[in-house]
Amino acid sequence: MIFVSVTTGSIAALKNLRTDWPSWVIPAASAALGVITAYIASWAQSEVKATIDHRRMRHQRQIGGEQALLRELGSSNKLPRLQSIPPNQLGVHAAVRAKIDTSDSNASDWNLPQYVTRDIDEEIRQVLSATAKKNGFLLLIGNSSAGKTRCAYEGAKAVAPQWQVFRPKDGKSLNDVVNSGVTLRKTIIWLDEIQQYLDGENAITSNTVQKILNASGPTIIIGTIWPDLYYNYLERESQSSIPPGRGREVLRLSITIDVSDSFTKQEIQRAREVSQKDDRIAEALQSSHFGLTQMLAAAPELIRRWESAPTAVGRAILTAAIDIWRLGVKGAVSDQFLKSATPLYLSPTERAQAAPNWYTDAIKFASKRVKGATSALLQLGNEMSVANGYTVADYLAQRGSEQRRSILPPMQLWEQLLNYTEDMDDLLRVAKSAQDRILLRTAEKFYLKAIGKGSAHARTELANMYNDQGRGKVAEDLLRAGIVNEAEARSSLAYMLQQKGRWAEEEEIRQEAVRQGDSYSKRQLAELFIRTKRVAEAEKLLVQALAEGDLTATAPLSRVLEGRGNHDEAETLLRTKTTDAADHSESALADFLCRHNRLDEAEEVLRQAITSGQPGLIRSKLVDILNEQSRHEEAEEILREAVAEKEPLADLWLAIHFTKYKREDEAEEVLKEAFERGSPFVGPLLAARLQRRGLHNEANDVWQQARAGGDPFAAILYGTIDKRNEDRIKKYGLEPDGSVCQPWW
Repeated sequence: MIFVSVTTGSIAALKNLRTDWPSWVIPAASAALGVITAYIASWAQSEVKATIDHRRMRHQRQIGGEQALLRELGSSNKLPRLQSIPPNQLGVHAAVRAKIDTSDSNASDWNLPQYVTRDIDEEIRQVLSATAKKNGFLLLIGNSSAGKTRCAYEGAKAVAPQWQVFRPKDGKSLNDVVNSGVTLRKTIIWLDEIQQYLDGENAITSNTVQKILNASGPTIIIGTIWPDLYYNYLERESQSSIPPGRGREVLRLSITIDVSDSFTKQEIQRAREVSQKDDRIAEALQSSHFGLTQMLAAAPELIRRWESAPTAVGRAILTAAIDIWRLGVKGAVSDQFLKSATPLYLSPTERAQAAPNWYTDAIKFASKRVKGATSALLQLGNEMSVANGYTVADYLAQRGSEQRRSILPPMQLWEQLLNYTEDMDDLLRVAKSAQDRILLRTAEKFYLKAIGKGSAHARTELANMYNDQGRGKVAEDLLRAGIVNEAEARSSLAYMLQQKGRWAEEEEIRQEAVRQGDSYSKRQLAELFIRTKRVAEAEKLLVQALAEGDLTATAPLSRVLEGRGNHDEAETLLRTKTTDAADHSESALADFLCRHNRLDEAEEVLRQAITSGQPGLIRSKLVDILNEQSRHEEAEEILREAVAEKEPLADLWLAIHFTKYKREDEAEEVLKEAFERGSPFVGPLLAARLQRRGLHNEANDVWQQARAGGDPFAAILYGTIDKRNEDRIKKYGLEPDGSVCQPWW
């Protein structure tokens, strides 16, 4: 109304100012001002509405975050202090009892053994002390029962015992709390077994983690993960034809420290000193086959219970549970499911000889606590004293999966998985397991069931599978059906359009995502502007994204600055971000220095990154720089160091290095050794090499083992094994029995 009053006054002023205007001036001016008035009024109304809508959305987010936090707090209405939390509630394994009370074999002793100081403890505490001042994300990488969680607990207790601890139910709870603006000052966000928070519908987003790291804080994020899972997220998603996955983007923001499951000489000596006061430590030190932490977690007893079960049914029920777990069901497995699956692992004779109450006896055996620490099958439940089902103890799950990685599960198990699996995230994981084994028709069934339960991520994954099959129109239609309510569908459709060169349609979708408040889309839209030579618009968006905490905007913004000739400004930006250990800008900085022929400085940046524990892709980049300078021996030394340190994928890089320089026999030997150890991704490459040498049967055996283990490279390299059926398998996949599918779409 203010604009209308001003305009009306302006017309009156025109009339009073002069009387000799031509007769047409006043009506024309009045008409023009009327149009302007209407436009301004409409603009003002839309701006007011947008402001109100923004405030309403912010208020709703705040309410949602507060409600999510209240759900986590329960009746206590406050977060607990670290020093008041029993270690088992944070994921620390129960320990064996040195003297077993057979009258109470299911009892659990939570009097933890005295802590044996690890060599990495000082590094952990230094990182936690630094993050306690300015926010940070510490990720400990190690095998099951290596002592990751205990190391994290002891380090946090030493640095921040009075801090409150937030253990979110799932990633969505953390997303809701952080996006609402709820303050998490002097809070440890505890994400033990962080892979549980990275997959499926309720996964943590990198945007959430970035907001935590850029908030006033201080806030510490602590996570743990198995090595194979960590490197699968990093490497598999970097090779994928789909947009970078949420898991990789989250993990890239962490400071990583490896926790070995083998003790050093110094650690063993400290353990001997502690053993004078703790019989459990003394008993654990006597083993020559298992590490100290594995002995304390009853790992030998778990393996023995599975491998040396007194009955065939006892072993079968544990094998079935292991296969169900490794194919993707991480939640509770019901009695009905286990009872249906167990006979699949028995011979006809064993099934006929089973006792009438075989299931009751088997489940009692499998769930019996060993040495007061744990049981092979653990009961799970949502309510007090009510069990919903069972899951495998994590050490047995990891070791059992490794032993069975080259074995396909029984064909009928896929049908049972479809019948009994109801959790969206479990359905999604099983679908991926089927797809990785080239069971495309089977995978489609699981994806569709997950979509029917509301899984946006399943829609994206199925669309990508359709696209890889050559069903681009079906894939696009599937994504368009979800773009109104699903941000992930929008992002994936935009990426698909980008790959097809349909940039105008891509821009329309990304613009809408930005209007919806998706800050990650600003960087993606900016990169589209860079591709279409709209650099000024790109720079504006990248500056905004960086200001909002999206550190992934650092590299593209530096490239824009560099392209405008602002080399010093670009370098300053990259160097500023590399001082933040949560953001891996070292790679981008090294690329910048290489482009300006400053190879010595690039090498120094990468070596420092390796020393600080950055992911292995940094090491690979350093190897490339050394090779470009014909420093091949140094490059090989770095790769051999990575292999010696058991860094996943190091074998793969070393084999590629040998192949590049015509050292074929050495490359094959590295691949064979890595394949025997179960290293990911090497099997299909080894199979391709054997096939080229004419060793067809051996190549097929290796490839079949890789497929059974769910190696995604098996599908990519199938053509090296069976060129005749390559196109057909790409379109239709295989049947569970390994035969080529007939056309089904």
